[in-house]
Amino acid sequence: MKKTLSCGIIILFYNVALSQKINYEVLRDNPKMFIHLKGGVLYDGDFSSGNSRSGYYFNGSFNIGKRISIAGEYQKTQQKWDNVYKQSMNTIQKNPNNFSTRGSFYFQSIEQKEDVKVSLKRTSSNVGYFTYTNETYIMAPATTLRKMGLTGSAGYYLNSITENQKFDTLFRVVDAQGASHNSLNYGTYFSGARFTGGFHFSMIQNFVINAQNSETGEAYGKKSVRNKVDVIVEALWMPVVNVDNTLVQKPENGGTSFQLSEKPEIRNLGYRFIVDADWVNLIGFGLRLELGSRPGILFNTSSSGRFKNFYAAFGLNISINK
Repeated sequence: MKKTLSCGIIILFYNVALSQKINYEVLRDNPKMFIHLKGGVLYDGDFSSGNSRSGYYFNGSFNIGKRISIAGEYQKTQQKWDNVYKQSMNTIQKNPNNFSTRGSFYFQSIEQKEDVKVSLKRTSSNVGYFTYTNETYIMAPATTLRKMGLTGSAGYYLNSITENQKFDTLFRVVDAQGASHNSLNYGTYFSGARFTGGFHFSMIQNFVINAQNSETGEAYGKKSVRNKVDVIVEALWMPVVNVDNTLVQKPENGGTSFQLSEKPEIRNLGYRFIVDADWVNLIGFGLRLELGSRPGILFNTSSSGRFKNFYAAFGLNISINK
């Protein structure tokens, strides 16, 4: 263990010393970008058994100066990736989807030089069961744009959910004669206008260099640090939640029609935390993490009754940035 630790320290100091012998030319250092267009796949899961869905999403955002950005987003669940639809005893008439437009006003916008790590070369070697990695890098001053402000969105939201009765009973179903039936594994969808409001934090670096070792003449070529991270913390509000009242069994389950005997318990408020991290090359890649508690049909995610309507979503995307 001591030998492995010592090797790691030697490699670290070797890289720091080597970084002093690097010459580089700055090819680009401008974090002020105008447009970001991206599309990808998204997994969305309630913390409730069987209630998960996957699909695709598209997002476009435009920066108007340093202070204002506008954006639009569309999400659509694919039926073949929708566990709610698959597990439900009845046919759910509409697949979950979400369309919204967003505006952000940044009351603070700071552009300053910050040292960033630029990786120039990385080599690995295997000794026995250990892999040793040797990295050549420099710390270089890149212009970093940090913004903080207010954000809000408005749009239409539709989601679906099945009754699993693990922690509670969401709704009751009756047949045409008014007789009650077990609602286990029956599902429905709810929809309505949804509004959000909160805070938007953004950081972007768009730094490209051409580097060369001044002693050996080794050329490392173009290397870059091109990152964009957006963090949104906001409240969610659906003033009216519409619930589909008509349930028709799938043909293989009999095709019988049922009704909800009463509207399920509804919650109009929620919250969420979104992180978008992207590599902002002309063609880049990124990921999204979203979690929170959303408005709609009220359900428990645990026997304690805490974290009602809790969910998490994860997405991967390809983007165009200019």
